[in-house]
Amino acid sequence: MVDELRQRLGTDYTNQTIYEALGKTRQGFSQSKQRADFCLEKENLILSIVKNWRINHPRMGSRALHQSLNAAGIYLGIGITKFEQLLSKHNLTVGKIKRYGPNTTDSNGSDKNYPNLTNGLIINDINQLIVADITYFRIKTKWYYLFIFKDVYSQRVLSIVPSPNMEAINCHRALDEIIALRGKAALKNCIFHSDNGSQFDENEFKARLHNLSIKISRAKHCEENGSAEQINHIVKNMYLNNWSISSFEHLCEACKAFMALNNSQRAIKQLGYKTPLSFEAAIEQIPLSKRVKKQLYDFSKA
Repeated sequence: MVDELRQRLGTDYTNQTIYEALGKTRQGFSQSKQRADFCLEKENLILSIVKNWRINHPRMGSRALHQSLNAAGIYLGIGITKFEQLLSKHNLTVGKIKRYGPNTTDSNGSDKNYPNLTNGLIINDINQLIVADITYFRIKTKWYYLFIFKDVYSQRVLSIVPSPNMEAINCHRALDEIIALRGKAALKNCIFHSDNGSQFDENEFKARLHNLSIKISRAKHCEENGSAEQINHIVKNMYLNNWSISSFEHLCEACKAFMALNNSQRAIKQLGYKTPLSFEAAIEQIPLSKRVKKQLYDFSKA
């Protein structure tokens, strides 16, 4: 910069004269340039980290991304606001997503007498409330279906079963995975909350829940199963739709990959920006009476 100014001003001005005009010493000017070079290098490093992280988390918002990187031990050295500004400056923010697809709830002949046990429910541990729903995923011209089960307290995805059909056998497969993960004893008195889909109302599936002493809860409309709807959106729109999935086999692999990423890398605000797995590990050290309580919305009073 100084050499350029000297060329423009002519030989009557020495470098020292220009430094003085700029209000800097030669040493001060050199230090300023070093700081600017360091900031640019730091900015480029952060952008590189973001682009690499977005390979696996393509639609993660800036704020969630900042917290998830921190949770993974990757400290960027800048606050959330500056981080958001940096991503916006380089067009690395994510926009809104349109939702579309087939109906996944077939409630014909279902028993709608089950109450919504989640209304105003207060939970303070895992295995107290599991939500379930079925969503869709399109590969070329064919629709596939995802049976997704989640623990509400830790936000841990317990099972995703991809299927070319909507048959109840997929609910059994998901339940088998949950039993293997949590154990039968841990599921006693757990609430299983879903919509009135006929898959969840199959007699054999309900009998299995009964034999495990799991209570059946039903949502009257999708708003009453919001936690399940939320994870459906995250699975599809923030991950699967961005991974160029070309076959059912690839979809099965992608669902396993998503579960690993969600449970071990995605820091979640309501968990104090911990991942589901780190949150579950942390609460093991806290007595039940002292754990954070989560109260669900009471639709019966709406």
